[in-house]
Amino acid sequence: MRTILKTLLLLSLAAPAMADVSANVGYASEYHFRGILQKVSSASGGVDFESDGFYVGTWAADVGDGLEVDGYFGYGGEVGDVSYSVGYTGYFYTGDFDDTYQEINLGAGFGLLSLDVAIGRYDGDFDDITPGEQQDYIYYAL
Repeated sequence: MRTILKTLLLLSLAAPAMADVSANVGYASEYHFRGILQKVSSASGGVDFESDGFYVGTWAADVGDGLEVDGYFGYGGEVGDVSYSVGYTGYFYTGDFDDTYQEINLGAGFGLLSLDVAIGRYDGDFDDITPGEQQDYIYYAL
C-alpha cells in the first residue's frame, strides 16, 4: 500500500500547473466520527493536493491517547449531471486509542442526492474475535 501512495504522490507532483494545494486547521468541542464520540475538545489539521480530479492528502486529530492520522487518495469526476468518486482512506493511531482502519471509498451523486460506501477492514480487537484478527465492514451514507 505504501508503494501505491508513493506512486500517486509522485504522479500528482508531476501534474500540470492547474493543481491546488490547501491546508486546514480546526477545533471541535466534541469530535464525533460516524456517530461515535472520539474526544471532547480536539484540535486537528491537514494538507490536501488536488489536480484534474486526482487528490491526495493527510489529516490528523488529537484523540487524547495519541493522534489519529489519516491518509487518503483517489479520483473524482462528473459525467453529465452524475458525479462519481473512488478512493482509499487509512485511519492510523499513534497511541492506544484504537487500531488501524483501511477503506476503499466509492461515491455517486445526482443533484441533491449522494451515496457514499466505505468497504473497510479493521485491524483491531473485538470481543467476539481473537485478538489480532481483522474484521471487515461496510459503511453506507445516503
